[in-house]
Amino acid sequence: ADIEETGDFVSCDSADGHIDSLLGKHANATTFDVSLKDAPDVAAYKGCVIVKRKGDPPLTDEPVVFGFARFSQGAKEIAGTEQALGMGGAKDRVAATGDVGGGVMEGVQSVAHYSRLAKNAWQFLELTEEDEINYKQFKKALDLLNIIILEGRASRLFAASDLPDETGKPGGSLSMTEFEVALMMNDAVPKTGPDLTPLDAFYIFDVDGSGEINQTEFQECVRALGQMRTDDELLELFVQADKDKSGVIDYKEFKRIWCHSLVDPVKALLELGVEPMRISKDSVLSKMQFGPLQKKREQFVHFMNANNLLKQIERSDKKMLIAFDTVQEKVKKVRIEAQQRRDERKRAKKAEQNIHGREAARDAAFRDKEKRAQIQRDQRERAKQRLQEKQTKEKLLAEQQQAKQREAMWISMNRKEKEEFRIKEIRRKGEDKMILKDKGWRVIPPDMYVSADAQAKLSNLVILDLSGNKLVELPESNFLFNLNTLRSFNMSHNRVMRIPPEIANCGSLQIWLIDNNDIRELPKEIKYMHDMVHLDASRNKLEVIPDEIENMYPLRYLILHSNKLKHLGHGIGE
Repeated sequence: ADIEETGDFVSCDSADGHIDSLLGKHANATTFDVSLKDAPDVAAYKGCVIVKRKGDPPLTDEPVVFGFARFSQGAKEIAGTEQALGMGGAKDRVAATGDVGGGVMEGVQSVAHYSRLAKNAWQFLELTEEDEINYKQFKKALDLLNIIILEGRASRLFAASDLPDETGKPGGSLSMTEFEVALMMNDAVPKTGPDLTPLDAFYIFDVDGSGEINQTEFQECVRALGQMRTDDELLELFVQADKDKSGVIDYKEFKRIWCHSLVDPVKALLELGVEPMRISKDSVLSKMQFGPLQKKREQFVHFMNANNLLKQIERSDKKMLIAFDTVQEKVKKVRIEAQQRRDERKRAKKAEQNIHGREAARDAAFRDKEKRAQIQRDQRERAKQRLQEKQTKEKLLAEQQQAKQREAMWISMNRKEKEEFRIKEIRRKGEDKMILKDKGWRVIPPDMYVSADAQAKLSNLVILDLSGNKLVELPESNFLFNLNTLRSFNMSHNRVMRIPPEIANCGSLQIWLIDNNDIRELPKEIKYMHDMVHLDASRNKLEVIPDEIENMYPLRYLILHSNKLKHLGHGIGE
């Protein structure tokens, strides 16, 4: 609705009724990445819109917009619809004020402008900034940026921008920076016009870049320049030019064929704005109008115009090559100046940052010093607290230990008092002695040690006398085991042959009389009798004294006569 109200309708009917015919051969490949709604000011927008109204056949519910463009006076080549709608101009103007100084080449924009174009191209190609592009991708990048140039010019731009690698040879690919140089050179080097030149054509068909073309490439090159000749004619021309019979011709030979045999030199000179050679009426050659002389005159005029055309082409080629070399150096200079300005800004910024950095460093150093001092204070405080806690803990442990010792002492004293009282009661009642001598017993009666009451009585005994009986053996269990308080044990004048191992429980025994028996060996359990003072084992059948007797430290009296001893053993006398 806005377009119909504010715009002037101009009907552009195509011959066949299709939009493709109206837009041209690139209609299907054309894409628009933004729309009029993205324009800064739609009311102030001036341009043309290719549109099909909804009432035009075929009928549609809404108008169909095929494309649009902004009108601009003296506009340079623009990259993409973003520039067409005027949304990128502000960025270029801002960048130009900072990056472009005096002495910049005519037609060249700011370095930032080319940097942004290169970044856009890399984004279109889905590449990272570190990636490089080959010649095919280079041409695709130019198409994506809507930069239309001839193939030969594109080839020369690629070759001029492909900087040598470490080996000194071109790498065959362009980095993003080299692509920026190519864009700057394209704007700086003057265009040759819309027509394909011999130099452009030769570059196009010199696929390998050797500076020479073969017969097939020669035929394709000539036809690309608009010269329709038969294969035989072109073969004959190629053979004439290939004087060394190498099968290829260089650009110099190609130009000579072009000027002398393929193109009309008069017409070509006029297109270049050069007046061709003509025969005046006063000239001698004007009289050569009949027969062979006329043919020679025409050949001479053709030869002179062809040579003149050849000189014009060589002059144009030389000018173009010089322009490329000159522009390349100027582009480098512009980029160096821009880099120098950026470096100066960076140095100024860095100097300012250094000033702030030094102040920040001083503040940081002061904070670090305070932090270290605080850490040391905290460490000292924690060490003091740990020492106090350790001292408090040690004091508490000491008090607990003293309390335990007092409690243990009290318990021991209480137990001792109870034991003394018990012993006094036992002695008062006469239960600490048991005199059972001369009873004639052969064995100890079970009622003396089997029942609990009997075992309790045995545990109270201090003196036990079983002498003068006929005992052959002592009970293996529950008899000697309960004599743990026994101090004196008299079992002499019996017939006992063996002492049971439970004798080990009689550790309090001090006097042990076992003389006049049939004992053949002393048990090893005597090592537990640490209180033994008097031991009488005379008149037995002992053959050896066990070494464990050395554990009887207080032993003063040891009576062993009337035995079968061969040696006393190692424990005696220790």
